[in-house]
Amino acid sequence: SLNGSYADSFSGFHPVGDGPPGGPQPHHPMPINSFGAMYEVGLYTFDGAGGFMARAVFNFSGGVLFGAGWDLNLPGTYTVNADGTGTMTLAGLHRSNFVIGAGGNELKYIGTDPDTGIITGGSMVKQ
Repeated sequence: SLNGSYADSFSGFHPVGDGPPGGPQPHHPMPINSFGAMYEVGLYTFDGAGGFMARAVFNFSGGVLFGAGWDLNLPGTYTVNADGTGTMTLAGLHRSNFVIGAGGNELKYIGTDPDTGIITGGSMVKQ
């Protein structure tokens, strides 16, 4: 399980504009010009029982900042499998698959949202 605080950083892409008719299409590649850059840094505190709280700052394409005063607190849930793989969901919206490494001191993850079109990859290091 995960317990304690982890420093987090991810980068990726978010859809811009109207996107394809009907919204993002799961399992269909989209052209890179349909996306803008996104970055995040945060402190995730895991409770050891399937829940966490994230204090985070987000930067969308260099023009939109969320939580710049470290005032954005987002709840989440997670599950860990016996082999150290798992899934977490931030604020009920953003799902990621992860693997625990370095004896529980780090996580590597990718965003696996089927509906939002957001693409992320990042890592966490235990404080």
